This record gives sequence, C-alpha cells and structure tokens, in this order.
Amino acid sequence: MTTKNAQIRLPLDLGDGLTLRAGRAADTGELEEFDARIHGDSGPDLRVGVAVRNLMQGRLITCGPQDFTVVTNEQGKIISSLVLLSQTWSYAGIQFPAGQPEFVGTDPQYRNRGLIRKQFDVIHAWSRERGQIMQGITGIPYYYRLFDYEMTVDLDGWRGGYAANVPPLAENEQEPYVLRPAFGDDIPFIHECYTYGQRNLLLTNVRSEAEWRYEILEKEEEHVTYRMFFIITTPEGEQLGFFSIARHLDANMVLCHFIELKPGVSWLAVAPTVIRALWRAGQDTAARTGERCDMFAFVQPEGHPIYTAAAAY
Repeated sequence: MTTKNAQIRLPLDLGDGLTLRAGRAADTGELEEFDARIHGDSGPDLRVGVAVRNLMQGRLITCGPQDFTVVTNEQGKIISSLVLLSQTWSYAGIQFPAGQPEFVGTDPQYRNRGLIRKQFDVIHAWSRERGQIMQGITGIPYYYRLFDYEMTVDLDGWRGGYAANVPPLAENEQEPYVLRPAFGDDIPFIHECYTYGQRNLLLTNVRSEAEWRYEILEKEEEHVTYRMFFIITTPEGEQLGFFSIARHLDANMVLCHFIELKPGVSWLAVAPTVIRALWRAGQDTAARTGERCDMFAFVQPEGHPIYTAAAAY
C-alpha cells in the first residue's frame, strides 16, 4: 500500500466532466447494474450485482455506501467504481486492521484514463485514516502492481476428488453423523470452531460473530459467494463442527470453503459424511442449473486436516 500522506477531499473534479466521489445509498441500483455488467464474462453477472447490493445495503457491518468510490460522467452516470472492505487480520497471533479493495472496474469507453489509480489513491488515504497497516487484494495477476501492490502470500489452495473418491455407505448402513442447516443460534459455536482451526496459521482473517452473521444469514442466495452452512452433530444432537457448500458450481466443481471441528473430534471419522453430502449437493445444483458437477473440492490453507482425512478414502 502506498505511503503517501496527502489528504484527498471529495468530491474531486477529474476534468472532462468526470467527478470522483464517495458512494451514496441512492447509487445502489445503478451500482448493482454497473458491476454486474463490468464484471460479467459473457453478459452481466447478476450474482456480482447482488453482492454489491448487499454491501451497499450495509448488511456487512464493516461496509456501506460510504466505502465505495464512484466516478461519474457529465450526465452523472457511474462509469468507474471500487470498494474498500475493512477487516481484521492476524499475523503470528497479533491482530491488526487491514483492508481489501474489491469490485474494481471501469466502463470500457472510459478506460486508460487513470480513473482506477485516482480511486486507489483515495482508498489508500482511507486505509491510513482507519489505521489499516496493510491491504490485500485478489484479482488479475500482476495488474495491481501498477497501484503499489506486490505478489506475496498464497491466496488459497484446493484438493478435490471425483465420483470414484466418494466413500460409499455399506448396504443398510446409516450415516454416523447428522447434518443440519446452521441457524443464528449456531454462530457462537461456528465462531469458536473457526478460531480454533486458525490457531496454527501464520496469517489469517479474524472474523467477528457479526461478520459470520453476514456470511450465514444476511447474504442473498444469488450472491456470487453465497454458501450454505451446516452443523455436524452426533445422532444425539451434540455439535461437533461445521462446514459450508457453495451454492454455485465453479468449473464443474462443488466447493467447500469452510470446514472446522471442535477440539477432540476425529477428522477421519467425520470426513466421509461431509464428502458424501458435498457430492450430493453438487449433483443437486447441476440438476437445477443444467450444468455438470464432475468434482468436489475443499478450498483450504495448505496443511488443513481435511486434506489428510479425505485422502484416506
């Protein structure tokens, strides 16, 4: 992140009838349409639009319209935008404020005018004001080096399997564990399991219970990263852990982005039940959308215990 100290006052006249300003609640509908159109590969990606709408609505406690930058043209139409998400990260157990820029885009007719750079200057200043000592960004490799970012740590990893890797239940055998949807009352348990699971990671995103509430309860189902969360229990109802299943397939794969167990629970014992549920969900999604689901995959940091447990089957 840049170390410039100059304050930037908004709105900012960029010349040629263009104005850079902070987002407003009244921008929600237009910004939803804009980001869906700009970030769609072959036509608008409505799921991206839903994600932007949810942030503009303040469903995530750390984000609202004021965290977006927009550039408008002479007619007042939005032609470029991005958002700064405020987060808490941890390095070797030391927590600190951090930022994540997202939904960075410009209308093709207005590209190569330095509009993204102007907006990055603004959110870098916002980060400094918020005490954020670092930003992390995902997206096009190397592109963000233009704006003072460098390739540093792994974004994520994954390991997956095919139908042949799904552990079968023996004839007349019942699932040894029960899976049920997660509810609001489960958030403290999910938070506790997740925190325990992050204990050995050098760098991690620290999630508050309010952020879990957004992830589990506040996102709309058509959100681009909507995930269904499930609690793993014994037949008697004892909570053992949780996991997620992405609602949307990715490259013909059904993905699990979150899975953690409480201390003392066997990963080897639980893994087959989770894999079978993940595979069934992928086939159900494929039937609903007309796609194919060829693989299941766990998207977890290197060394996560689910990798070892799943490989045993």
